[in-house]
Amino acid sequence: MYNVYHIGSKTHILEAFVIADILLEKVNKLQKWLCENCCEEGFIPKSDTLRHEYLSKLFENHVDQLKEYFCDKRVSIIIDEITDSRA
Repeated sequence: MYNVYHIGSKTHILEAFVIADILLEKVNKLQKWLCENCCEEGFIPKSDTLRHEYLSKLFENHVDQLKEYFCDKRVSIIIDEITDSRA
């Protein structure tokens, strides 16, 4: 018997996958399990929909959070001159 999980909004699953560095295509493979075990009215978007509809909003939200965090703070940028051996 499985526990039923509530993942919040569709952006929560997207954010969790992005933070964990998991390919969004994995959502497609987990689609059946997510629909059976998560309280989302039976609808979890596929990876293409998450990417096209929600990823840009998540990115904009992240940029806004960074702007708010660094507002009125001094920032130093350090650049390392070591070359990339793979380049």
